[in-house]
This record gives sequence, C-alpha cells and structure tokens, in this order.
Amino acid sequence: MKLCGISTAVYAVLSVALQLSQAATTASACDPTTCKLPNCLCPSLSPPNGMNASDVPQFVTITFDDSIQPELLATAKDLLNVK
Repeated sequence: MKLCGISTAVYAVLSVALQLSQAATTASACDPTTCKLPNCLCPSLSPPNGMNASDVPQFVTITFDDSIQPELLATAKDLLNVK
C-alpha cells in the first residue's frame, strides 16, 4: 500500500528510526544520581542487578496481523524453521 507515493515499509522504517532517536535522547537526559528505584530507572544496555547477559531470559513474539494464506504459511514456516 502506498500513501502519497511512499510505501508502508518506508513509513515503518522511518517510524523505527524516530523511536530509536527519541529513546537515545531520553537515555542521555536521565540522571542516574537522581533517578532511583522504585520510582525511576534510567535506560541501559546492561542487564539489571549485575546479571550476566546469558542469564537474562529473552522473549520473542511473532504475530500476523492478517489471515494466514497458504503462501504466507509456507514463508512463516521457512522463517521459523518448522518442518
């Protein structure tokens, strides 16, 4: 689908770029000396409470916003490595 000649994929990429830019601005504006739990926690790329990255669980959710057609099902199975 196109809106004003621009595909929705381009809008999606621009949206993600804007969100990352806003997150970086928010992270740099956070003062860890005044931002303390339980009311505040500055964004960080490090695991919380000194945990090792290998000990932090990762959750991945994959959703489809439309009905699953045979072509999409085949692609989804390929992506998810389902036999």
